[in-house]
Amino acid sequence: MELYYPPEYLALTPEQVNEIDNGCGPKKFGYLVPDKFYGLDISESCKIHDVSYALGKTQEDKYKADIEFLRNMLCLILQAGGFMPIKMLRCYRAMTYFLAVYEKGDEAFFVGKEREDGMDAE
Repeated sequence: MELYYPPEYLALTPEQVNEIDNGCGPKKFGYLVPDKFYGLDISESCKIHDVSYALGKTQEDKYKADIEFLRNMLCLILQAGGFMPIKMLRCYRAMTYFLAVYEKGDEAFFVGKEREDGMDAE
């Protein structure tokens, strides 16, 4: 199982990706959200998610980016292997990150964009 990269991501230069990427967590308080789960670096998943948010336009694009984020984190966890207790803790943390962006990520996704559904990001 390999990380999923959206075609739009693959079309960007590394410099363009670095301009968009702000690590795991929100731009304003990202330092509060670790890029590692019990020693496992998941920052590549966060980078892909940041780019998907920047390039997405619709609520459906946001949900797709969030699901791909979860998939990529779980992929990294499975690739890393290790003892079951560590894998379970990492999976729990991945689900926590996923639920945070899924439930609270509208503002970050729609910043500077006009929502098609006419609703304001809260």
